[in-house]
Amino acid sequence: MAANGALPVVDLAPFLAGDDDKAGGVARATEAVHEACKTHGFFRAVNHGVPPELMARALQLTATFFTLPDEDKDKARPIEGSEAPLPAGYGRHPVNSIDKNEYVIMCDPKLGFNVYPTNPSGFREAVEECFAKLTELGLLVHDILNECMGLPAGFLKDFSGDRSFDFMAALRYFPATEEENSGLSAHEDGSCISFVIQDGVGGLEVLKDGNWVPAEPVDGSIIVNIGDVIQVLSNNKLKSATHRVVRKPVHRHSLAFFFNIRGDKWIEPLPEFTAKVGEAPRYRGFMYKEYQQRRLRDKTHPPSRPEDVHGIQRRCARSPWWTWRLSSPATRAVREACRTHGFFHAVNHGVPAELLAAFFALPGEEKTKLHRSPSAVLTVSGPSLAVAVVIHATHADNSDRVAYKSSPPVSSHSCDQPGATTEAMAAIGALPVVDLAPFLAGDDDKAAGGAARATEAVREACRTHGFFRVVNHGVPTELMARALQLSAAFFSLPDEDKAKARPAEGAEAPLPAGYARQPANSADKNEYVMVFDPKLGFNVYPAEPAGFRSVETQIRTPT
Repeated sequence: MAANGALPVVDLAPFLAGDDDKAGGVARATEAVHEACKTHGFFRAVNHGVPPELMARALQLTATFFTLPDEDKDKARPIEGSEAPLPAGYGRHPVNSIDKNEYVIMCDPKLGFNVYPTNPSGFREAVEECFAKLTELGLLVHDILNECMGLPAGFLKDFSGDRSFDFMAALRYFPATEEENSGLSAHEDGSCISFVIQDGVGGLEVLKDGNWVPAEPVDGSIIVNIGDVIQVLSNNKLKSATHRVVRKPVHRHSLAFFFNIRGDKWIEPLPEFTAKVGEAPRYRGFMYKEYQQRRLRDKTHPPSRPEDVHGIQRRCARSPWWTWRLSSPATRAVREACRTHGFFHAVNHGVPAELLAAFFALPGEEKTKLHRSPSAVLTVSGPSLAVAVVIHATHADNSDRVAYKSSPPVSSHSCDQPGATTEAMAAIGALPVVDLAPFLAGDDDKAAGGAARATEAVREACRTHGFFRVVNHGVPTELMARALQLSAAFFSLPDEDKAKARPAEGAEAPLPAGYARQPANSADKNEYVMVFDPKLGFNVYPAEPAGFRSVETQIRTPT
């Protein structure tokens, strides 16, 4: 039913009809879904059970909300500290993002996380009804995919029966300009299944065989696509297609619903598509929550390069999770450690903490199925202590072993004390230390070879560690202490006071200058104030504590 160059069309009426009307219709529709997911990863659903008048009303009310002044829309921003799996409420992409849109994110209404606009009237009722209907559609498409994939009856329903990670986004895309027209850059969805309800403007495009196929608006239809989860489970038999939104000369409005999976689920190719058919896994496994957090961070902190965006096409394909990609020096270090000790401390190893916890919870016989034994290192360090904890799992005797090893403590007068000796700070486990005094001394002192030695120390530190500690650097110790003290005082203020220093909407700063904190669902737990060169005029300074702005300016002034 697909016109030349158009998306496949699937009529879902047979699944919603009475038993007498189903004869053969379900089988044909199931095959149509299967073929569309193999070839396009997208299809247009008609007769899907979501009332067209409900879809139109939800689009109209969300469009009305987006026309409100910014101060009214800001009243629906996410609640600080909320435990929602995603920041529920109003938001817009950072000014430095190539994606130009604003949105309202909604979780399952039963969870109580949503922040609804008070205007326009009827907004909440319309989007909640739409959420419920799209959830029903998601369950139906889920069952259809279960059949398409040849899985035992009810497998996908049991595998992802918890609906607490589903969410819906109402979006408004800004008009294109002469310089750029990206509304949503090319990506794949991290969901199981996604649905898009769109107005008549158009702009959604799907990549097929190197060409962008437009998903033209058709009244009453819903665009359906499968996401990364299904592509990984099917070992690439079904397609999570790349798609994008190209902005038009006018605003575009849409509703996107993401039928997801529990955050603590481990996603990897199913045996039905690997071991049972003699094929190797094409993807390494991943914890769904961690994967989604990284994708969310790409939205809130856009990478400078498109290839750094997280997605299964870029991050999870190729090698199993236990395959370590070691540089030549690291390979030699591993070889030497295995020759002399049989144990070593691995850092920056990429094994999620959740995975380790899940591994140790497995029965002994399950652990023996793994091809490698994961290890993790927790390092705690301070001015007078460095401790490493190595967790080593072995399948030789179906047992778990935990070994603890502490490195010699650095002398108590060392690392964070003014006047510390480089010998003390270069104790085992510490960073290299470079004394910059020769660069700040008179010419006679520089000629004595100090500058050359310091330069060589920097070169060696950058080659071996990529980090080093500088002393005698020219930044006054009392200024550093005062800057830390004043910033700590700012962070102790109530949230409503800190929020006054949030980045200015529409600022042209290369990054959002001002106060912010990581999203509640982020693995990173911190808050921060971002500051640029004061001469650029981008900074948003806190009014309190007194002296914050002046000390920040001093600490940036070249010596």
